[in-house]
Amino acid sequence: MMFLPAEIYDHIAFQVEDPPSSDDRHELHHGEATRYQSREYLQRLSVLRLVNKAFCRSASIRLFRDFKATIGSRRNPNNRWLVSWLSAISNSPHAGLVRRLSIGYDEVGFTEDSDWEPGSAFCQYAEDLSSLLPAILNRLSNLQILHVYGPSLSAVDPKVEAHMKIFTEAIVTALSYAQLPRLTELNLQFPHTHEFGKLLCDHPTTIQIPIENVLRQLNHFEVSVAEFTTEDGQPFGWFPPSALSSVYPNAQFASRLLRVIELAENLKSLSFRNRDLLNIDPLQLERFNRLQFLDLHRVSISAEKLIQLVLQCKESLTRIRFCLVELNSGTWKDVFVQLLELPGLVFFYVFWGTYSSTGDSSHLRPRDLSYEDEPEELSSMLGVNDYDALGDLQRHVNAVRRASGMPLMTEMEFRCLRDPIRVPGREGLQLGYSSV
Repeated sequence: MMFLPAEIYDHIAFQVEDPPSSDDRHELHHGEATRYQSREYLQRLSVLRLVNKAFCRSASIRLFRDFKATIGSRRNPNNRWLVSWLSAISNSPHAGLVRRLSIGYDEVGFTEDSDWEPGSAFCQYAEDLSSLLPAILNRLSNLQILHVYGPSLSAVDPKVEAHMKIFTEAIVTALSYAQLPRLTELNLQFPHTHEFGKLLCDHPTTIQIPIENVLRQLNHFEVSVAEFTTEDGQPFGWFPPSALSSVYPNAQFASRLLRVIELAENLKSLSFRNRDLLNIDPLQLERFNRLQFLDLHRVSISAEKLIQLVLQCKESLTRIRFCLVELNSGTWKDVFVQLLELPGLVFFYVFWGTYSSTGDSSHLRPRDLSYEDEPEELSSMLGVNDYDALGDLQRHVNAVRRASGMPLMTEMEFRCLRDPIRVPGREGLQLGYSSV
């Protein structure tokens, strides 16, 4: 048999990978080192490993790089074996190849009471993780990215709360005792703000790893609060509030969550996503001065606070996304004008930026604003002056992209590139775009 250099085998294995999209105009990418591949891609790699030892080595690097051990549809017969498979990989020679791990209740949707009966796959999953996860993570010595998805609590059965606590404690224990020296990206999704507070240990033992040590080594931190705890103000239709909404209202326990975020003081990328509208004005922003990517979803904040965050990262910020963000005070024009000072801004997306109904700028909130409006109109709920400034900002982003040799945003992505149509009788709102 002819022997080839290892680089040749690596190049051939690389060719079976799904190529990433080169068009960055439609999504906020924070520069993840790896990404999950399609099932077809994984099957091709599995076949390639059978060719010979050289191909087995090259394909294994890519096959085990991203490991997804999330429990999905209740009908999936593999649910009961997920933690066993993960444990087996962590005990194998391939453990050092795992760079990204995803665990939790992924795409479960609204569960039924029977899903949480004793002995069910959902319950056993949480119980197995509580016993094995710290040891598993300790053996994944090269893990860089960890995604955690907490369970849905739309079911009303009290048994859900017990297993939510088991799952949360498993994650907290794992982060407190597992050595993760190469972890740089952490995505945490829990049902309520209350669960995030459990990461904060007031009296750690001598062998516990303080959570601030884990958070300080992160480059990217995504925090997601997955459950509604109020029935009012839900965008795009009505969803049942969490079964524990009266016990753990998100607003009441938000301060502990904000403290967790503050401890991640060396971030280059921050994503904060909520179902309930959460006020983040109390968040201490002074340490966030190196952000390159900023993603805020369903928060309220003052224009002054948001401008402070943006300007202290003036030289590093390149990509920003605001979804369902409401200003407590100041105007969106104030924010957009300051964003013009960012010399490297190549991506900006705002979807339904408006004003809080209770803040100092509540008088600027459109009187006829309705969550029942079409999404295209929701992205347009700004005042005329806000729109003029948004158009200037979008043209600035395109100028930066042009200077960098990047594809330009079109009117499909930037609907304010041209002068807005003034619509009388609509409280100064922008509803259309000129074609000249």
